[in-house]
Amino acid sequence: MKENKKTSDFSSLGSIVNDLGNTLNIEKGLKITSLVKMWPNIVGPRFEKTSKIFSVHENNGFDIIIVAVSSSCVSQELIFYKNDIMRKIHKTLAGHRLKIKDIQFSTKFWKDENEN
Repeated sequence: MKENKKTSDFSSLGSIVNDLGNTLNIEKGLKITSLVKMWPNIVGPRFEKTSKIFSVHENNGFDIIIVAVSSSCVSQELIFYKNDIMRKIHKTLAGHRLKIKDIQFSTKFWKDENEN
């Protein structure tokens, strides 16, 4: 009977951890972290040093990526390539179940890594 209690306790702990993960949205956070790390591969060498994901927020059940860009010129170029970027994101994140609907580019969130 002790083995059953241990198994039961372990199952209960697993259930609690799973529920806590869902409540804190940890899984989605890990997916967003993966997206941030993959961003340089998605945009390629031309934009990897002049753009970076600032945040991902949810709007009406869909996710919107906010990308910080170093200048308005970079923003305009990325807008031109937006459909290609979206295709790469969806292909890259096929198994991640993020519902990326849009990407917004903004200079106001850009902070040069050399700044204090």
